[in-house]
Amino acid sequence: MTPRRPDSKKWTHFPSDLLMQIEEATQEFFAEEFKKQLTETQFIVEGQIFPQEVLLRLGLSQKNTLKQPNFEISFDIGDNKDEVWQRLRIALDFLQGVMVDYLSGKTASSEEESTELELPLSWKKVNFKNDTFFFQYSTTNSKLEALADQLLGINEKSLVGENDSIEDDAFELADIESEEVLAHLKDKNHLH
Repeated sequence: MTPRRPDSKKWTHFPSDLLMQIEEATQEFFAEEFKKQLTETQFIVEGQIFPQEVLLRLGLSQKNTLKQPNFEISFDIGDNKDEVWQRLRIALDFLQGVMVDYLSGKTASSEEESTELELPLSWKKVNFKNDTFFFQYSTTNSKLEALADQLLGINEKSLVGENDSIEDDAFELADIESEEVLAHLKDKNHLH
């Protein structure tokens, strides 16, 4: 997940029991109304806590599909750290509402007409229940990202993670020369 704030570098994962509770609550919330649409679909719940920001992702991992619709929300952590849990509940309510609109395929723009839901691909400020959040939509496949990290030797299970300000080249992280890979593929007649 990519944080909204440029100063968000060091983070920790949400506790696993909290992630499980959010996943169970989300499954329960969608169980009846969208049961048919969600067959062979797994809810993906991810969260990161930064010193100044909380980031939550709810995703839908569907069988035999690479695209994973993700609904991500971010909010700043203020001086009152006790408010974080209440704001997280409100953020979850917002994401579940957006997911209802997404699964329904439409959202009302007026009382008389419906239009397709517009999902922002970059952070967009939203006000919900008298609070300010930032929302975005992505299609990053969490399971594929985890497999890629594993292949590159990135340890995602550490207690504290750190985002680099410089994007690392995948071949550099894996300590592989890109020319070697291309030569190997050409030798195997994969590239023409």
